[in-house]
Amino acid sequence: MEYTLEFDYAARYYGASGASTSQANILWNDFVVASIVSSDFEVHHFSKKVQLKAGNNVLEFDGAGLSDSFGLEITNVKLASVYNKTNLIFNGDFSNNALGSKQWDYFDSGIPGWSAKKAEVGYCQSVYNPKWSCAQQFCIELDSDSNQRYIQTVTISQAYFSQLWVYIQSQAGTTIAQNNLACAVHGAQDRINDAVAKINGDISCAVKLTNNKFSQYLNMLYGVSNE
Repeated sequence: MEYTLEFDYAARYYGASGASTSQANILWNDFVVASIVSSDFEVHHFSKKVQLKAGNNVLEFDGAGLSDSFGLEITNVKLASVYNKTNLIFNGDFSNNALGSKQWDYFDSGIPGWSAKKAEVGYCQSVYNPKWSCAQQFCIELDSDSNQRYIQTVTISQAYFSQLWVYIQSQAGTTIAQNNLACAVHGAQDRINDAVAKINGDISCAVKLTNNKFSQYLNMLYGVSNE
């Protein structure tokens, strides 16, 4: 069952020697689906199709590259389908944390929804990179005091998976039917346009032929033409 994994990311700006030290590998069910090597400090959006299965589905964000305590930041993590907009990721915006009045902090063993040896969460814009918008409030950093691996397991029961499958198949079927109907309407309109063009052409030819014959008749009677 195809779902879309999305998130926003940016290289660490404050304190970093350069963008290139902000790197990451993205794993889905133990397979690397993407590698990120930052070349600038802009905020980017990531989107990738992944296959959802019944049972445990494991998402991992691995800090990579030179570990200098200034790594890639990630937020707004989502896992959804075009047919089911429910986000299957828990705490994907990292707002469920224990920062309190702090701007950032370390959390041994992770934060709600995410396991990590030493998670780091902070305010995206004020702590990590001024390019983040105010709407993108909290980020995790993949290199706290070392490159970290953040893990979330999305567990889908067989019953729920079957429900999702039936729902998605029904919606996909509806989409296919709508597409077929749209194609049929488009084809019918093309045929109507062709028929109208032929009728107009035939009428034009008939009028021209009649006019020519009438001109010949007048010329024969009176030696004049109808022009």
